Amino acid sequence: MVFKMAVTFGTELVRKTAVLLMDADDETRATTKLYFRQSGYRVGEVNDGPAVVREASIGDYDIVVICVDRDGPDLDDIIIKLHKAIPIPVVVYGEGFDEDARIAVLNVGADSYVDRSCSIAELEANVRAIIRNGQYPVPPARLEIGNVAIDRLTHRVEIEDKMLDLTPKEFDLLYFMASHADRVFSREDLLQHVWGSSMDWQDAATVTEHIRRVRSKIEPNDRRPIYIQTVRGVGYRFNGKIAEEKAR
Repeated sequence: MVFKMAVTFGTELVRKTAVLLMDADDETRATTKLYFRQSGYRVGEVNDGPAVVREASIGDYDIVVICVDRDGPDLDDIIIKLHKAIPIPVVVYGEGFDEDARIAVLNVGADSYVDRSCSIAELEANVRAIIRNGQYPVPPARLEIGNVAIDRLTHRVEIEDKMLDLTPKEFDLLYFMASHADRVFSREDLLQHVWGSSMDWQDAATVTEHIRRVRSKIEPNDRRPIYIQTVRGVGYRFNGKIAEEKAR
């Protein structure tokens, strides 16, 4: 099946828009993805709640579209975790939601609800309208804190123009913490946001080990870290004031 181009105006805006699509059904996800791509969007896709939170946190997206049935995953929990991880608009493309359920979805933080009885073209129009309003900040593609430069699009990390060799997960951890500089995260928080997991399924020691590895690569002295700092009894934070401290 071939879709016609849905956008007849504002094309330049749409082509810059990246959509993260969550749908547990492979067939309907593929159909929705194809439509958005042919409408000029860049589209990422995931199939469950933990994955959409993780990918939205570390990826280069402007909006999240969640395709879900009323009897599907805990939508409220997904939306709450998304907004905790990153300020990003959320559109729910739902089926089987009565009026009370639709209102509840909007009250918990969704920016729009579109019923599955509506066409994908109407869904895309909702997405386009939200992007046009531009109420959410776009995550920076490049972070420079102290001597550390982190490029989200190329997955490169440099210290004083020297390229560092980080694994994909080490990069995800570093970028997530640096993009939320000075905010303290517990190991459970980091498991959720970076690994899309929880302590019910994965040992928190995974976080501890990855923190150790990242420190060994970015810290001048990993025994006395100045970038990724331990907050005793709570967790870790990335020191966003490192440049000010170095200037003193």
